[in-house]
Amino acid sequence: MNDNEVLTRAECTRRAILALLRGGRALTADALAERLDLSILYVRPRVSELVKRDRLIRSGKRGRNASGKWAHKWKAA
Repeated sequence: MNDNEVLTRAECTRRAILALLRGGRALTADALAERLDLSILYVRPRVSELVKRDRLIRSGKRGRNASGKWAHKWKAA
C-alpha cells in the first residue's frame, strides 16, 4: 500500500479479520463479527470475499453461529 491509498471500510474489515485469525486461530464468521463489534450481515460477505481470494480456508472445525446452526470455522491461509 502506498501513502496515497485510502482503505475502504470493507478492506479495513478484511484486514481485521485476517489479523484475528493469525497464528492458527479458527473462528466462525459470526464469532468474528462479535469480536469486531460489527453486524454478522456485514462480516459474512467479507469472509466470503476472503475465501474467494484464497486468504481464508476451512479449519476443519465447526462452531455454532448466532442462529444456533453449525458453521465452518475459518483460519488464515
